[in-house]
Amino acid sequence: MECLGIPIDHRLRHVIRNARPTYTDIGDSGHVQILKDFGDSLKVKCGDYLSTNDLSFGLEMARPASKGGLVIALLRPHSTQDNSHGFLAGKRQCRTIDAISDLICAVSNARKGFDDISVFDAIPFLDEHVTAQDIIQTAEHVFIEMLRAKQPDVVISCFKADTSNVIIQSFSCRSLGFSFEFDPQGSDLLVESGFSLSRVNAFHPSYSINYHPEICCFKQLLVLEFTKAFALQQQSWKEEPWMAHLRYECCEQAKKVAKSKYCAIIYNLKVLAYLNTIVDKNKGCWKADHLKYLWEGLLTALKAAFERCFFSGSGFRLANCNWYMLVQSKITWICCDIAQLLEQAPLEVPELRILLDGFRSWCRKAWPKISRQRNLDGTPGYYVHTTLLLLKSEQRGTRAKKFENKFYNFLRDLNLSYSWLDKDKVKFARISAQANAFRRLAVAFEGILEEGLEATQQEQADIDCRMDAMNMGPQGHDSRL
Repeated sequence: MECLGIPIDHRLRHVIRNARPTYTDIGDSGHVQILKDFGDSLKVKCGDYLSTNDLSFGLEMARPASKGGLVIALLRPHSTQDNSHGFLAGKRQCRTIDAISDLICAVSNARKGFDDISVFDAIPFLDEHVTAQDIIQTAEHVFIEMLRAKQPDVVISCFKADTSNVIIQSFSCRSLGFSFEFDPQGSDLLVESGFSLSRVNAFHPSYSINYHPEICCFKQLLVLEFTKAFALQQQSWKEEPWMAHLRYECCEQAKKVAKSKYCAIIYNLKVLAYLNTIVDKNKGCWKADHLKYLWEGLLTALKAAFERCFFSGSGFRLANCNWYMLVQSKITWICCDIAQLLEQAPLEVPELRILLDGFRSWCRKAWPKISRQRNLDGTPGYYVHTTLLLLKSEQRGTRAKKFENKFYNFLRDLNLSYSWLDKDKVKFARISAQANAFRRLAVAFEGILEEGLEATQQEQADIDCRMDAMNMGPQGHDSRL
């Protein structure tokens, strides 16, 4: 299971898979009509400010027209949004909306799509160029009236608004990692204002997708909060300690990002057209020392995790590594961050040399008895690839065998990412292949962790059953009484 380009945490997957179909077709709420009336007033008062395409797109986002269900609250449309090629094209062109669509599909176990969930803007139809407070306050009032009419069960707050409207403030998201359970004042205010709903504190997807794609814990948090919202709608949500740890990690990461003098928007040519109005081209790139710091830190962490979990003096081993240790290693998320850096950042040869050194070390430790020859015939492969193709695990344990085989796949993928130019030089030509190697390992690793979690839970259930049997007397009476 994947979402936003990363694996879904194995500890969330049972929540997602157990999701039940929800039916919220409880009559027409009227919120779409409220939004249309506001859009029509803009066309009259502001001339051609709001095009028919933009009006239609906003109404489609606000659907379905039924009461109840779940609402995702964003701030406002961006001026670069182009809705002239139809709804689907407009959705895909906007990376924020496309990310929300991915989240909806993933956390609902593909039972819901973007068309099944209402997305409201707190300042509907008015882009960032509109600054007149009177019309902004009117738009905020429209948002509130839409929520009153919709009567949602859950609202996911993905916007922050600089406003004096206390109801808008109550729906506005807080800092990363915050939970609305710690905002009783806001909850009381909403109840007094006629709302009966649950709020989930998220953040604007653009923060992760456009600004900081190299920090995958932000994407993890989005998946977590969206999963929570869908589960709350079914009254089946249960907080677990690891969730608080993830929120804390994201909070700390956000603080580092805010304080770092190297903080910059990462962008590539594919999204430059979308970002060119908000990116300073002189600042929107990596600084070499910051890139080196991130890259070396990630590879050092990965080497340590591999050493702790996978290697012994005689090769691959997993015997002394339990499920908890594998989870705490964070191999999945380190690999995701490395893949993102490889895809987004302009890495230079010195940084890539560190990866090559790691690759050679991992090959030596994984295959200590295998003769590996450098490939000098011009075909892909740092080592002669045919000697690696049929290598497979000889571990006895099922889980250890799976981990080792997936690790072998990873090494083979990395091997093919290199090509020798001559006996002394190696060509770093396939960065995308290296990124895909790390991403493939991340997906495989998290999948095996899910299997391990299920096995661990089953083992605990069996132990509980045996303990219950031991505590019962021969006639079925509790022997402790």
